[in-house]
Amino acid sequence: MTNKIYLKDPYLTEYKTDIIFSEYIDGSYQTLLRDTIFYPDKVGGQAGDVGFINDIKIDKSIQKGDLILHLSKEKVKGEFANIKIDYLKRLDSMQQHTGQHLLSAVFYKALGANTIGFHINEESGFIDLDIKKLDSHDIKHIESLANLIIYSNFKIKSYYPNDLELKKLSLRREPKVTKNIRIVEIDGFDYAPCGGVHLLSTGEIGIIKIENFEKHRGGYRIQYKAGNRAYENYQSALDIIDYLGTDLSVPQELIKERYQNFKAEYQTLVENNKKLKTDLISFMARFLIKNCDDINGVPIIISELKDLDTKEFNLLIKEVSKRKQAIQIYYKKMTALAQIVISAPESLKIDLNKNLRPLFQKYSVKGGGNKQLMQGSISVYEINNFIESVYDILKELL
Repeated sequence: MTNKIYLKDPYLTEYKTDIIFSEYIDGSYQTLLRDTIFYPDKVGGQAGDVGFINDIKIDKSIQKGDLILHLSKEKVKGEFANIKIDYLKRLDSMQQHTGQHLLSAVFYKALGANTIGFHINEESGFIDLDIKKLDSHDIKHIESLANLIIYSNFKIKSYYPNDLELKKLSLRREPKVTKNIRIVEIDGFDYAPCGGVHLLSTGEIGIIKIENFEKHRGGYRIQYKAGNRAYENYQSALDIIDYLGTDLSVPQELIKERYQNFKAEYQTLVENNKKLKTDLISFMARFLIKNCDDINGVPIIISELKDLDTKEFNLLIKEVSKRKQAIQIYYKKMTALAQIVISAPESLKIDLNKNLRPLFQKYSVKGGGNKQLMQGSISVYEINNFIESVYDILKELL
């Protein structure tokens, strides 16, 4: 059994102990120590520690029964271990986990919402609640209460009560084990069974910010940041605000107003551009019809479209089709590829997919379609040859 020093003192970053063994198992060296300050990875939803044993980098530690095994790429040599963990990572882990306890407690006390799951990744923490209704007003209220408790600096302690003491505690949730139950208490405000490492006071959390909330499996999922993560997120947001203020030449308090003005102006430009595009497509349709060729009396339009994006090809096809039943072939050359679309009116009863599919394969055209419409991308160096081949096939069909 590994003596878990981290449960007694979560702030300890260095420790000396004995090495039991260090052996190569399942693709890495696994080292067993008599004592450890490494919190094991993925235990209780909390991130594990990283650090060094005798200057050998420990990528993570894992729990197997009562043992904590430390994983590394190199063998840890010697009889004695000098352990060092990354304290900033440990502090972040404690801030996020203690922040989760506090948020869960406030949701439970204020709204009667039970935490049914949580996890913490490298970016944010997530809490799943069984509550059926939640809105932005509730979120602001919960966030305000949680930060008030942080500022009030409630004490946090961990202990193992006996059966009689345990019955007297108002546990927020039932323990997952039946013996050696460890309780993490936030100064009479919250009692929760937990085997994780925590801060000694709420003030050390610093700040909690709820980033998002959304419906999830019949309840709600809360996304939050605590401590240094919340501070760094605030600093990032402030940098963006400073940039926008400078770029727009307005003080921070006028950024929103200036943005709304730009948004309205942009929308006007979009509408005007849309009208101009419509007019351009209408003009192009008339021009292409007037100057088109034919195959055995069937009109055919082949044109490179430089002024339209590929999404607008279909608009042009529809506009031409209103005026004339013609075969249409449009393409647009880009850096290495060309986009192409081929359309045939239903009245001609030509199955483009059936007749052009072999050609698509021959020229490695990425795309497909149906009887009346085929489209895809092709090397710019092959586009002219491909169009000539399409023309030859259509000449045979018509």
